[in-house]
Amino acid sequence: MILPLDEVEDLPFMPIEYVLPEYSRSKIEAAGKALGGTLADMDEAISVFRIAHNWRDAHVFPMRRVRYELAGVAKKAKADAISAARIKRMKSIRKKLRESRLTLYQIQDIGGCRAIVPTIGDLRSVVSLYDNGYSRHGVIRHWPYVDEPKFGGYRSHHIVLKFVGTDDDEIYNRQRIVSAGAKIPH
Repeated sequence: MILPLDEVEDLPFMPIEYVLPEYSRSKIEAAGKALGGTLADMDEAISVFRIAHNWRDAHVFPMRRVRYELAGVAKKAKADAISAARIKRMKSIRKKLRESRLTLYQIQDIGGCRAIVPTIGDLRSVVSLYDNGYSRHGVIRHWPYVDEPKFGGYRSHHIVLKFVGTDDDEIYNRQRIVSAGAKIPH
């Protein structure tokens, strides 16, 4: 059902409740190892998926904060950007666990956001601001797929950020979010 705009404005404010990470690194890694293989029985599957979903869902808050920051970075760079964000699907997480040596804890793109900009120059301006310390989050790594396109021609620039929260948000400081800038293809 789609509500008319005047009815939506009258709805009470509903704060979003974010999932908190509940498990230790060792439990997350063990769950990831099980997800990448064959689960023995239903009880194991329930336990493993409970841990994995908690870890994945605990990336939503940091991802939204990084997306908000990325929009600000793009604005500061005077780039006419469209921003988007997504949480990686469990199917894709399981595939990555099977095809790589990464643990569930190490996967860096569970949460991702991007700014889609019209020119390579805009993209380089956004990346430059991150390189010059404009982000409150720690820059861990760059993947310059603009300069070195992936097989198939994918072109973007990924920056892995380690979330840095304060006060109550510090519980998310283990989460890594990929912030990407992409040029709109012509």
